[in-house]
Amino acid sequence: MTWQITIFVFHLFSTSFISLITGLYVLKYRHGAGSRMGAMLLLAGALWSLCYAMEITGISFATKLLWSKVQFVGKVVIGLGYLVYTLQYMGERWLTRRILSMLSVVPVTTLLLVSTNEYHRLIWSHIVMDSVNILSPLSYTFGSVYWVFTAYTYVMLLFASLAFFRVLLHSRRIYLWRSTALLICIFVPWLGSILYNFNLAPYSLDFTPLLLNVCILAVSGINPERLYRGDIIPLARDTVILSMGDGVIVLDAQNCIMDMNTAAEQVIGHDLTEVSGQPIEEILPEWLDGAGVHHDEMKLGKEMTLHRGEERRTYDVNVSPILDWRGRLSSKIIVLRDITYLKITEEKLRRYSEHLEELVEERTERLRDAERLAAIGELAGMVGHDLRNPLTGIAGAVYYLKTTYRHRMDDKMKEMLRVIEDDVDYSSKIISDLLDYSRKIQLKLSGSNPKQLVEEALASVKVPENIRIVDLTEDQPRLEVDRLNMRRVLTNIIKNAVDSMPRGGELEITSGRRHGDLELVFKDTGKGIPGDILEKIWLPLFTTKAQGMGFGLAICKRMVEAHGGSISLESEVGEGTTVTVRLPIKGEPDAPSGPWMKSDIEIQYSN
Repeated sequence: MTWQITIFVFHLFSTSFISLITGLYVLKYRHGAGSRMGAMLLLAGALWSLCYAMEITGISFATKLLWSKVQFVGKVVIGLGYLVYTLQYMGERWLTRRILSMLSVVPVTTLLLVSTNEYHRLIWSHIVMDSVNILSPLSYTFGSVYWVFTAYTYVMLLFASLAFFRVLLHSRRIYLWRSTALLICIFVPWLGSILYNFNLAPYSLDFTPLLLNVCILAVSGINPERLYRGDIIPLARDTVILSMGDGVIVLDAQNCIMDMNTAAEQVIGHDLTEVSGQPIEEILPEWLDGAGVHHDEMKLGKEMTLHRGEERRTYDVNVSPILDWRGRLSSKIIVLRDITYLKITEEKLRRYSEHLEELVEERTERLRDAERLAAIGELAGMVGHDLRNPLTGIAGAVYYLKTTYRHRMDDKMKEMLRVIEDDVDYSSKIISDLLDYSRKIQLKLSGSNPKQLVEEALASVKVPENIRIVDLTEDQPRLEVDRLNMRRVLTNIIKNAVDSMPRGGELEITSGRRHGDLELVFKDTGKGIPGDILEKIWLPLFTTKAQGMGFGLAICKRMVEAHGGSISLESEVGEGTTVTVRLPIKGEPDAPSGPWMKSDIEIQYSN
């Protein structure tokens, strides 16, 4: 039997040395979840194996007994260490320091009793050394405390096994073999301990430390970096991957679905159980075909749009290849981030930017119009002042001739003087329009209502008998307006409507509220205005009449805008024209919407 024990001892020394180096490496370079406890398990297993080998090779009873006692330093760590390692790596938080201290009572007590066994024999009640075969361990008769410690260790291993078994039940395909391997890593040394404790082990040897080291190193592939990088079994997966808001899909080298989290299941509309093992192109052929899943290189920032019925979602797709230790593709991880809201926001920003550009262009055009109109207004003011003086002289001269020579003038001379007076009055009106257009508008606000404004305007217009006026305006709401300016505006509108119906017709005037403003609508049945003229209707110095300078509607528009309102015109040739005046109902008028600046307006309130 000597050569069998020699081989057994050699393996004990070998595995203890490898476990020692691995444990020290992990302890120094790895700091992940459970890595420190994993390192302690490796070192405990190494100590147990080394001491057991030293016990077998010891030449005296005292030497063997010493190494047997030192073994318990590693033994007491295994049971509780396995449980702590499992819970830490699973991300469980209930194992506090207080609970850990309570669970450590049995191991610490056992260790103290082992060191003092000669006085109470609670660990080993009887110890015998084989005097014939020196290369053998001591033979023990176990005491009561030993069985308590053994039961405690088995309970700790049972809880750790149940935790791994729960992971095994919920593990998906990519993690199944790893969960099974680590579960076997617990059961095999456990089985060796049972055989030894009940005298069923071959040659009465304790195979537990050897099996423990072999199982741990086998699972890690004798590669501590792989083991404690978290590649044995992702027990923290439930608390990290499954709870991620982004969809995560794991593919194998053949692009078959191996795993996915809940978010990914919602994205593709299938549970993992329905699509596990199926090629990704069969599940999403139109979507992920161009996302890089058929290539080994990393693909970042690929945008894909997925349609599910009427719903449309946009995702940012990142594909990361996973290589094995030989540099070959082993799997791929696809991360799907929902950027639908981001794309909607980008689209809104784009539209808003385009709208801003349109507004800037419109404001720029208004500014140009304002500069042009300001130049026209300045010129009009200069011309008006220069012309008014000679017109005043002409009017005075006509008056002198009429009063001095009225008894000597015949009818022809009187007619000529009347023509001169009419032309002077017409020229004065043009000059007044020029000055009104150029000077600052001064609003004297007072209370009024739509019906009152229309009636005052109608009273100043001579309406032919063949034209019917339909006044449907109401006496509400109350307004704060410059009544003189508004009468001028409405009078101009009514006169233009009457002039457009030389053969008779109907002018309908209505009032109402619209979007918080008063709306006055003048609708006639005249001949209408052609489109090319309609575009220029509000420009100063533009007119289609034989007489006039084209300031009437331009001044009306400016007066309405000075009140914070607007005026618009719609017309169809042969059907008639509709003029709409909008005025704010309450409060101080806003800045004019036209090219005139607020500095061109002065507002006074009167009762």
